[in-house]
Amino acid sequence: MKVFRLSVIVFILFMIFFNFTLIYRLLGIKKETKEIINLERTIMEERVQSLNDNFVISIQNSNISLPDKIFHQLSFYGKTKDSTLLVVRFSEYDCSECVEFILIKIRKFIEKNDTKVVFLTTFQENRTIQIILKKYDLGWLPNYNVEILDNIPIEKMHYPYCFTIDNSKKISNLFLPSRSVPMLTDKYLSLIENRFCN
Repeated sequence: MKVFRLSVIVFILFMIFFNFTLIYRLLGIKKETKEIINLERTIMEERVQSLNDNFVISIQNSNISLPDKIFHQLSFYGKTKDSTLLVVRFSEYDCSECVEFILIKIRKFIEKNDTKVVFLTTFQENRTIQIILKKYDLGWLPNYNVEILDNIPIEKMHYPYCFTIDNSKKISNLFLPSRSVPMLTDKYLSLIENRFCN
């Protein structure tokens, strides 16, 4: 009988220990789940904010013409009546990580298609921009070092941006790449490819 009682006590203690371990693990899973949900919520909010920002920026910067001098520089790059250029604009005043991000994306983009890509940059030293472009194996693409484009509101933000231009001289399809939501940049470049490469 004593052996039986001892066995029951051991069993009960084991079950108590097992239940506490299980409860502790369940609380840990609950905490991890909350963290994952919060992370997913943050990512979703960043995506929505990035979409919102791009929508507003695109509207604010639409229908603006490039200055004639700059447009004529671009027109020397094989522009024909029906061609469209993808212009990547950045300067030495822009967020350096953001510039790096878009240059990596552009490198991958030009490997896949024949869209004409041109860089419009603002650097005090031409040598600096050449070093940057060569670092990303983009030194062979046309680069026009120009002054700040005061007539384009997005210039004041000091972030790189992209747009297309054709014979109308008007900026269209303006986009502000987002490092926090890289899939938006991928989607933008995919849309440009589908629209102007096919």
